[in-house]
Amino acid sequence: MAAVFSDEYAENSRDNHHARADEQEDVSAAKPFVHAARLGLDGIVVCGARRATASLADSTPDGCSRDERTKQSRTNVRHTMPQPLVERAREVLENAYVPYSEYTVGAALRTADGTVYVGCNIENANYSNSLHAEEVAIAEAVKNGHTEFDRVVVTSGARDGVTPCGMCRQTLAEFADEDLEIVCDLGGDDVAEYTLGELLPNTISLDTLEAAAEKRARDE
Repeated sequence: MAAVFSDEYAENSRDNHHARADEQEDVSAAKPFVHAARLGLDGIVVCGARRATASLADSTPDGCSRDERTKQSRTNVRHTMPQPLVERAREVLENAYVPYSEYTVGAALRTADGTVYVGCNIENANYSNSLHAEEVAIAEAVKNGHTEFDRVVVTSGARDGVTPCGMCRQTLAEFADEDLEIVCDLGGDDVAEYTLGELLPNTISLDTLEAAAEKRARDE
């Protein structure tokens, strides 16, 4: 996603964050601030000054307001005791490297044989090199010879039900069918559950590429 810089956006303060000292100081000391659910997980959504950014209480890094996120996931919410996979995702949050967004994300990926791999977001000053939590978990699993998965849990320090970004959904689709279970942490004992097919219908796949190749051959 393209970074969006906005003077008006930079005027908004964020809870527990630095207030603007004065305009001149911000001009000289401003530092790009990536507000991302998945830098490590969602890519660059909003950039502004380090000292003045949007409130996490009002929006989530994938561009949805909290009201929108709640509305989207309401039918998927279920109350349950924390599952071991949810706890694994929460535990790895402590290892997230997020000096720019301060938005921690953790993921726990379960393979077909029950092995669990975890990942956290790892940000980079150039933004594009940042790693998403789901990607980190997938890479670790594939490195160890696993390419079949049946469930992934995603959580954030905000416990806001954040879902995998589009890029991570596509990466998951490379290895998993549309019935892959995606569990999103809403805090406490609440989670929202989706299937990959719900979050990414009509995904690009090998079948897509083969169909395109066959069409080109017919048209020649």
